[in-house]
This record gives sequence, C-alpha cells and structure tokens, in this order.
Amino acid sequence: MKLLIIGANGMLARDAIEAFQGSHELVLCDHPDIDIRYIDSVMPFLDRHRPDWVLNCAAYTNVDGAETDRDTAFAVNADGPGILARACRAHGARLC
Repeated sequence: MKLLIIGANGMLARDAIEAFQGSHELVLCDHPDIDIRYIDSVMPFLDRHRPDWVLNCAAYTNVDGAETDRDTAFAVNADGPGILARACRAHGARLC
C-alpha cells in the first residue's frame, strides 16, 4: 500500500513515518513540494504518485503569525483539507 504523508517535516508526520516505515511504501512531501491551498498543486502530485492513502499532517502552526496572517492560516488549516478531500476522491485515494 502506498501512503502519501503531507507535511512530512512536522512532528506528527515524524511519528507517522516511524510507525509506517517498513510496512508501507511511503511518499513524503512538504511545502514547497505540494501546496494544499491550491488544487493545481495537489492534483498533479497525486497524478504522479498515485497513493492509496493520503495522511494530511500539514498545518499552519504559528499561533502568533495566525493572528496577523489569518487568510493563510485559514487556507492551510480549513480550505486545504477540503481541497485534499476533493483531489483524493478524484484519484480514488483515501484521506486521513
């Protein structure tokens, strides 16, 4: 099974990588490899890698920055998962 882990440089992803390494084919990516705010970034990435599962570990985690850059925080933390869901549906991949 091929598992795409988005946000692979983060803390949550590191634990997921450790848990799944050896038992799954892992595809690891982080920004700027893929930008979950834009369907035009997500679709070609899924086309290229054809994962069975997508694990979204991407997040805008700068709490202070989110106060001043609300649009980016919302785009990554709210819109991004919706974009991933649509892209996964189109590719027959499961999102978790």
